[in-house]
Amino acid sequence: MTGDHRPRAVPVPMTQRSSIGRAEYRPDIDGLRGIAVTSVVLFHASVPGLAGGFAGVDIFFVISGYLIGGILFRTTREDSFAFADFYARRARRILPALLLVATCTMLAGAVLLSAGEYEKRAGSAFNALLALANFHYMSDEGYFALEAHLDPFLMTWSLAVEEQFYLFFPFVFLLLRRSDDARVLFVLGLICMVSFMLCVGLAEIAPSFAFYMLPTRTWELCLGSLLAVWIATGRWRPGGKLAEALSAGALATIAATTIFVDNEASWPGYATLAPVLAAGVLIATPGAAINRRLLSSAPFVGVGMVSYSWYLWHWPMISFVHIAAIGEPTRLALVTTASLSFLLAILSWHFVERPFRRFTLPPKSTLVRYGATLASALGAIALIVQLDGIPSRVPDRAHAIDVARARLHADNCLVYRRVELAQEGCLNTPKGKSVYAVIGDSQGAAIAPAVIDHAKRSGQGWAIFSHGSCRPLMGVTVVKTTDRGFAPICAEYMANAFAWVEGNPDVTDVLLSGLWAGPLRNADEHYSALDPDEQASGSVLLGYGLEAAVRRLVASGKRVHVALDLPYWTFNPSRARISETIPARRWLAAWSSRSGTVGNAVGEREPDFARLQEEISRITRRAGGHPFDPTEVFCEGGQCRYRDNRSVFFIDRSHLSPQGADLAFAALLDSAEVKSGVDPSGTM
Repeated sequence: MTGDHRPRAVPVPMTQRSSIGRAEYRPDIDGLRGIAVTSVVLFHASVPGLAGGFAGVDIFFVISGYLIGGILFRTTREDSFAFADFYARRARRILPALLLVATCTMLAGAVLLSAGEYEKRAGSAFNALLALANFHYMSDEGYFALEAHLDPFLMTWSLAVEEQFYLFFPFVFLLLRRSDDARVLFVLGLICMVSFMLCVGLAEIAPSFAFYMLPTRTWELCLGSLLAVWIATGRWRPGGKLAEALSAGALATIAATTIFVDNEASWPGYATLAPVLAAGVLIATPGAAINRRLLSSAPFVGVGMVSYSWYLWHWPMISFVHIAAIGEPTRLALVTTASLSFLLAILSWHFVERPFRRFTLPPKSTLVRYGATLASALGAIALIVQLDGIPSRVPDRAHAIDVARARLHADNCLVYRRVELAQEGCLNTPKGKSVYAVIGDSQGAAIAPAVIDHAKRSGQGWAIFSHGSCRPLMGVTVVKTTDRGFAPICAEYMANAFAWVEGNPDVTDVLLSGLWAGPLRNADEHYSALDPDEQASGSVLLGYGLEAAVRRLVASGKRVHVALDLPYWTFNPSRARISETIPARRWLAAWSSRSGTVGNAVGEREPDFARLQEEISRITRRAGGHPFDPTEVFCEGGQCRYRDNRSVFFIDRSHLSPQGADLAFAALLDSAEVKSGVDPSGTM
């Protein structure tokens, strides 16, 4: 969306032409930008009926490809292309507003974010300014992930894709500068086709790569470039009634995409062809009434002119509202924030974008000055990271929550996509001492510190086996739709863990802990039997796998305890507690939060939560184990507490903090069944 599209009127006709020349200013393209940015902003503001507003980014890609492709084609054909001049123009177009928004975002973060949050967002800012944001988010979290909206720099992933395109595509046109027009079009078409095939092929097996990376987005930008060459070389374009029909159909297609497509679609993919081709059609029909009367009208052009600044400003502001709100922010707060960001965009365009684009120096001087400014900004951001987010800015209680969250996330006992068991600090099995073992997913990792502390106090050893998203079951594994290779790794890891515990005679107690309801609730994962002939529903498979696991462990002489599901909160308890402790954030939370979500709110219970808890308890007892319901520690009469005056018990919607783990495990040890002794046969 950052193509060089300055309003320079050139006296050439808008009809087909055979001369290359300099392209004329087209207000309808600014109008198309206005549609694209509005759809994105309203989607981020959760406006009803615009579930597919994210497709506006794809329209931006086509526009940028068209504008940049046209510049590259003309300058390389005229032998006037110079890297320094090209990148100086890019710097003047992109960096002033981006540096301003990044600076303001980090200043706002200094008064709104905890030290851990601030440090992490500084890392995001660093990648954003280096045009590496798409790499950062591909490895960190998906665009539609549960908490992607908590990163104020998420919007810069698309800027990174465009900036990487600027690095790569000049060489394509330089290599083709002596080729005839037909060969240029053929090569561009081939690049589009290969990129699209790669995009579709990776959409299912590597969706994050397909969404964020240039190779799978090149076809959108390249299509715009192909269209620029087609038009610049005077080839046929639709006119008359055909142009009118195509233009109207293209606008209707964009509207239908924003209304009927949602984030459940495989994106980018086949469905992405609709808005991309529609944008191309609108670019190719400048004489149609929709282009002349609607897209070229003052309101559409006005929004399009400030679209870059609005795109930059709206997301950090909306993100901070999400960060501060306890639960989902009100729609009024989001729409108000989006409207305020539009006012800032107008100011940014008028006082930053336009002056810096007009203030020209020799290209090399421009690059040196912008390079020095960028290096200074990166140095300041790196200092924030080096200082661990400057903990002295925030109350001690907020920093304590950061420490608790970092402890789980950095826990080397919690692995992912690995089958090896032994980790430093996770196994302590001195000869002659009993061993307490934990087998689980991240829930097991969260309670493990309390188990280790108990083992140390009681002179026991410990063994911790925890694998993210992998439940401790036998004969049943977890399939993740976003990671096709996950299921066999999960199955092998759990087989290794159970074999180790069964084969170690010093292990006396085993705690099985998992988010059992997760694959029954989440669309991106489900239970699957290892036996391909076994066909059953998710809850039946859960019961089958759990009973098999408990029976095998009991048969090998172990006391087996099964922790039932914790409350699943409608908001993030630790983030809510931080919002209560940081003054500026507390004010923003009070303004943006829905009523009834503040304080010791009630944890969300799935409709079948109680039934599932009872079923797991029944299966565990039948297999000879001891079920333990940690909700009894935190809930009473339907009311669940996530904190007391000193501590927060959960670090996110479902994982215990160290304090919460201590309470839950103490209650397990104090339970009547444990005190009376559950023998290996299950007789109480």
